[in-house]
Amino acid sequence: MKNCIHCGRELPDEASFCPYCETEQAPPQEVSMPPIRRRWRARLIALLCVLLVIGGLYAALRPRVYDAQGAELNYRGYHVLVNFAGSSDQRLPGEEKVKIVPAHAEYSYPSQLYIYRRHDTVNAREKFMAKVANVSLTTEPRDGATQMQHEEPAHVDFFPDAALMASVYYDSTCGTNDITWTIRMKNGDQLILHQHITAIPQEEKIYYASEYDMSTMDALQELMAKIEAEESPDAMVSLYLPPVTYEGRLTISNRSYMLYGTSAGDQATTFTDTVTIEEERPGHSEIHGVRFAGSGGTGLFASRGVGIEECTFTGWDVAAAANDGAWIGVHDCDFIGNGVALQYDTGKSTLATEDCEDCLFADNGIAVHFEHVPQQIHMLRFPRTVFRGNEEDISNNTNIITDISEAIFE
Repeated sequence: MKNCIHCGRELPDEASFCPYCETEQAPPQEVSMPPIRRRWRARLIALLCVLLVIGGLYAALRPRVYDAQGAELNYRGYHVLVNFAGSSDQRLPGEEKVKIVPAHAEYSYPSQLYIYRRHDTVNAREKFMAKVANVSLTTEPRDGATQMQHEEPAHVDFFPDAALMASVYYDSTCGTNDITWTIRMKNGDQLILHQHITAIPQEEKIYYASEYDMSTMDALQELMAKIEAEESPDAMVSLYLPPVTYEGRLTISNRSYMLYGTSAGDQATTFTDTVTIEEERPGHSEIHGVRFAGSGGTGLFASRGVGIEECTFTGWDVAAAANDGAWIGVHDCDFIGNGVALQYDTGKSTLATEDCEDCLFADNGIAVHFEHVPQQIHMLRFPRTVFRGNEEDISNNTNIITDISEAIFE
């Protein structure tokens, strides 16, 4: 006889089950796993661990795409951003630029890439660019507009803090274009940043001398005061001037104008005193077919962008001067008998053209003088322009290249 292992009641020796407390009398025996099965289980566990480590490393190190969905992002200790030239703070992103654009005019605006250390905004251009494989820029028009053209991104000396810069070209037909910067890192990562430029066609208003009194300087200024009060400040106003000689100074300060001279026999639209272009609003003015006849002083003084075409300048100390903030685009003009015919002393401008074409510079002290030029000007050219009898044809105190290969020297 034996006793129940649970309740202690007597049971037969062969009993494996207690009928009183229902307890099994023989505890289950442990079955040993063969050694070979234990080794395979250990190897499987080790393999799974290795695969987990490899998967983690791949997830951490595989190339990734970082799309900012805007103009800035943070990447591995760097603050990467794009903005537009002229920003008051280069450390801030610039996602949008809206430009009011006259018809038949082309503009450019520099888009810039900046790199800073993430936590202290120290410029980190050189260290970051050493990790970069290549950078590209694309433009994509929205809603059937015209695609804007652009330069390839490059580092330029006149924007020394920018990692790269690319000018985007547009006119009044371009509408809105999306600008995409793609930075491909040497480790395979891609960084994508976005901007957009919107070009809005400028409204144009036309005034003819046959309909409005423009016969004297007083009458012209009175008309311009009326225009100032009645027309939208964003509108481009075109004045078709009579073939008269204007005495006294004219200042254009609050809007863009297109001035068109006319002629009748020996009479032509003529200014004998300084015309000043200093409009405060963005945009540029143009002067076509006007005579500037002086006896000293300055004929045209610009602190904003102005284009001149088929104009004549004679008898001025300085015939046309671009001061800081300005650029004078010149086409098919004659400069004869002036001290300095064309003078540039400006480091920035909303208008910048690289060609002075189809002009005549004759019998001036200095035909063209460059003291300073806007940063976006890369080269200055003189296609089909004639230099004749000047004491000095081109005086260049800048580092800008002057291309005279198409100029004519007589």
